Amino acid sequence: LAFEELFFFAIGLKLLRFRRETVSVEPFRPVDMAPFYDALPFILTGAQRRCVDEAIADMTAGKPMNRLCQGDVGSGKTMVAAACIYFAAQNGYQSALMAPTELLAQQHYHSLAPLLEKLGVRCALLTGSLSAKTKKSIRAQLETGEIAVAVGTQALISRDVTFSSLGLVVADEQHRFGVAQRAALSAKAEKPHVLVMSATPIPRTLALMIYGDLDLSVIDQLPPGRTPVATYLIREDKRARLYAFVRKQVAQGRQVYIVCPAVDQEDPEGLKAAEQYGRQLQEEVFPDLRVGIVHGKQKAR
Repeated sequence: LAFEELFFFAIGLKLLRFRRETVSVEPFRPVDMAPFYDALPFILTGAQRRCVDEAIADMTAGKPMNRLCQGDVGSGKTMVAAACIYFAAQNGYQSALMAPTELLAQQHYHSLAPLLEKLGVRCALLTGSLSAKTKKSIRAQLETGEIAVAVGTQALISRDVTFSSLGLVVADEQHRFGVAQRAALSAKAEKPHVLVMSATPIPRTLALMIYGDLDLSVIDQLPPGRTPVATYLIREDKRARLYAFVRKQVAQGRQVYIVCPAVDQEDPEGLKAAEQYGRQLQEEVFPDLRVGIVHGKQKAR
């Protein structure tokens, strides 16, 4: 029975891929990417260049790109997306980059806008917390094509957002979005190219199953000077040592992020919640340190 389920799942993915390969689109024309690479304050790694080349090959092939770019945090996925956005802009098409949170959308915007606008590609940030007047202005400029790149949250897929010529959709942290959300953004163009990015480490065989309808690019090389990410499992009886490690990092002038799987104790699975755990850290564990609490249910300010 398990084999049968897996078999039909694999056949379904194969049908999705086959259906995609029978769709034709106007191929993007080749573009000189030298101005983009010259504008960077650093040199892309060989893995980044390979991923860019794979994406460009897709976009010039006459079929819609559906590619997953996977790489560790700090491996440079955003610059791969930036190169694809520049390539689309030089072909006269708009791009949309959707992130799961406002904070992540802002980070992407602040890293992409200075680079792309220097190259003549206008960018805008579109999130739910913007004023109605600002959102209206951005939507109008997207509709006329004055803005080439929209970076935002799910505000991008709202019904009143219309693009003049959307050619590329980039979804960051793909696992945070449902299939319907990705489809809703793609539906704002006839057959846009799609690039999804994920830092979630997935073995290649599993990635081919989970993302079987996507082609896979892996950034398996960190930029020079980046230290590899070290991951440790700390059991509950070692929590005091963990707190001592946190104090040591703060004493050295560093910051520490503690990520909780839930927002508050209303979570039915009893997962550790940011609100309650954050207050515990503030009042009991680190009363002498500044501990901030941030989560999606807070009002924007």
